[in-house]
Amino acid sequence: MPSWATLLLTLLAASLSATQAAPTRRDSQLSLAETIKALRDAPMAINRANILDYPGGYQFDFLNAKNSGLGKDGPFILADNGNFHAVIGNGMSMFMAFIGPCGMVPSHTHPRATELELIVAGGPMLTGIMTEAGGPYTVGYGNVTFFPLGSIHFQQNLGCDPAVLVAILNSENPGFSVISNTYFGLGNETVAASLGQAEETIPMAINLGQESCLQRCGIDRDTYDISAWSKLDFIRAAYKTVVDQH
Repeated sequence: MPSWATLLLTLLAASLSATQAAPTRRDSQLSLAETIKALRDAPMAINRANILDYPGGYQFDFLNAKNSGLGKDGPFILADNGNFHAVIGNGMSMFMAFIGPCGMVPSHTHPRATELELIVAGGPMLTGIMTEAGGPYTVGYGNVTFFPLGSIHFQQNLGCDPAVLVAILNSENPGFSVISNTYFGLGNETVAASLGQAEETIPMAINLGQESCLQRCGIDRDTYDISAWSKLDFIRAAYKTVVDQH
């Protein structure tokens, strides 16, 4: 029968072997699929640390990241398993939107995630949740809104100045499905038969919202476009509104 010393040495050898065998981001350039697989299969925390041991492995720069969507009234960015590898295997992701005056995130769902949304600056924000007991709610900065998994919801900046919001989602791959685009994706004949109108699409980005807001803020839907603004421009304008209000 093996001694305790022999068993401990065997376990230590197995641990070292697993550590050495796991791929690392430092030693080789892994593809996205290889990185996801390596992180999911990592036998120990040190293996994950080795894979993520590169500049930005544990951090995500929203201000300089590639936009997930860009419209006439601002961009949004989703940090998920595709562009922020630290979240792989941890069941979470983060969303940040820079919404111009009267801007709207169109009605959409996250089919694999529940969402907690925080209005960081600007607003007020009109949010709508289409569930069994949902409805539109007006919230200001510092307020958090809960969106159940799979619920249809939207965000509309009611202010004449930019707003910034962030959201946490409980999936590393929450999905982002714009309701209108999903429906129109059924095909022109199906849409025409159902609604009697041609197939259209709405950009998966921050679009100009309700006409009443545009008129109140003096915004021309045909000519207004701040898509060239930097994210810092949105933040400065949104926080200036907060300071001015106090």
